[in-house]
Amino acid sequence: FYAGFRFFDERGGDVKGFCALFFKMLGLALLGMAINSFFLIGDILRMIQSPRVGGEAGLYARLMSTPVFSFSNGFHYITALFRLFSNDLQGTGSSFKGWNNYLEAPSFYCGLISILLVPQLFIFLNKKQKALYSIYLMFWLSFVIFPFFRFAFYAFTGNYYKGGLSLFISVTILFFSIHALSEIDRLKKVNIPLLLSALGLCLVVLFFPFYPERVYIDTDLRNISATLLIFYAILIFVLKFEKRKIFTQTLLILALCIELGYFSSITMNKRLTITADEWEQKKGYNDYTKEAVAYINALDKSLFRINKDYSSGTAVHSSINDAQIQNFYGTMSYHSFNQFYYIKFLSEMNIIQGNAEHQTRWAMGLIAKPLLQTFASIKYNLSKRANPVLLRPGSGYDVLTQFGDVKVLINRYYLPFGYTYDHFMRLEDFQNLSPDHKQQLLLKAFVIDHEQIPKVQGLNMYSPLDISDKYSFSQYGKDIDRLRKNSLAISEHSQNVIKGTITLDNKKLLFFTIPYDRGWTAIIDGQEQKIDLVNIGFMGLLLDKGDHDVVLRYHVPYYTPGLLVSIFSFLLYIGLLGWKHLRNKDRIFINEKYLK
Repeated sequence: FYAGFRFFDERGGDVKGFCALFFKMLGLALLGMAINSFFLIGDILRMIQSPRVGGEAGLYARLMSTPVFSFSNGFHYITALFRLFSNDLQGTGSSFKGWNNYLEAPSFYCGLISILLVPQLFIFLNKKQKALYSIYLMFWLSFVIFPFFRFAFYAFTGNYYKGGLSLFISVTILFFSIHALSEIDRLKKVNIPLLLSALGLCLVVLFFPFYPERVYIDTDLRNISATLLIFYAILIFVLKFEKRKIFTQTLLILALCIELGYFSSITMNKRLTITADEWEQKKGYNDYTKEAVAYINALDKSLFRINKDYSSGTAVHSSINDAQIQNFYGTMSYHSFNQFYYIKFLSEMNIIQGNAEHQTRWAMGLIAKPLLQTFASIKYNLSKRANPVLLRPGSGYDVLTQFGDVKVLINRYYLPFGYTYDHFMRLEDFQNLSPDHKQQLLLKAFVIDHEQIPKVQGLNMYSPLDISDKYSFSQYGKDIDRLRKNSLAISEHSQNVIKGTITLDNKKLLFFTIPYDRGWTAIIDGQEQKIDLVNIGFMGLLLDKGDHDVVLRYHVPYYTPGLLVSIFSFLLYIGLLGWKHLRNKDRIFINEKYLK
């Protein structure tokens, strides 16, 4: 759209020429995507297979049902106006008090002088140009005025401005203002009434006395913005005088530098940050979790998970990706596109609402579910509480040691990674159980869809009637002993490979609390075996009685095709550069020959 606007502005109605340019751009864009396919394919698959795209948690239905020409609320438009003057006029970072949040609200600020210059441009345009520029400007303004167009811009995945949209609108403002400044400098002409009108409108927006009480504005920054706007208006007026040109341009550059430095310093320095002193202290991610995890990893070389009843992050929102930062395996995860089957499991277990989009991103895992922690091979718990809930009598947890304010608890009922079931329950029966009964059931039997029942012949079906309303610690211990009886002896484990051996006294299902993913392959006794989807969203292998060598390997889907396409496309791009160089060289040779 930008290319079309610039092309018709400079070359008039040359449709044929624009079509040629468009298809060249399209071809190069596709070539660029092909060069990036090694990374792009994996990203696209992750999005498609996520709850927000492939599941029921997407916002498509709600956002697409918005009437096309309906309006947003007034608070949204106020923030959009204020952020023309500064991204920090309504607060910085976590202190932001505008619409949505600091990063996802409209951020159109690109210099105060640009607001005054944009209207001036239209006095230098001819009739056709005015129509073209107006259409181009209204195209981008429509994304701000009508929420439906903004939703469509982001493929109906969210209600925000982050990423491209704010950038494109800011670039439009910059282009218009630079064009206007260039014409003022060239023609020494300024429309004074239009300049005063623009200045007056800006001051009204900044000092309008009838905003609702909820509207916050930084009064100091507002006063500075107003002062700079008045100063810029004077400079724009004086630019029309040739004798004062150098002096005015020098003042203009100086004012721009001051504005840039001051406004940027607010953005950078008024945020919540970690100081050098804090980094050396036992705070945030540098707390005693580090020592606790290092101790556990030195003590225990098996494959297990760790749970925390606290967050190490110091931000406004609780950090739930601590495991990635502090180097342990956990169950909490924040990601824009969390794993589909894991979210499906959390939803089925009534831990989250599967159709609540924000809960699929902020997946709190199994932190408050002791039975499911055992199910998920959580062997250790870290706690900062004076009296951790898990230390109640009979809970099965003991204090192992303590580092600073972090207690290390060990789960006596821990299930090893790779344990076995000899009972199963149909999914439709499982779904009719209460949340508490569902947790108990997973320590007694695995859950499969009715279509998989023929595969589990020889195993026992568990009936919902066999589940007791009272689940004692004695029964809990018996269930754990039964699941532990035949478990995988792991000899090697990494992010992409798990190897081990197992001996079974009869046919059983070997279960892994790894979310089901087609990238995993299983090699049993040298032969590849299909991995089954069990327990709503995890992986299982049906094994016969006897000794077995088990190897799980993860391969990124379409890794090899993506790599080959990237290499071929890059070579094609190099070839195009070479062809263009040779063609230009031939043209230079012909021109030189003609001149001679």
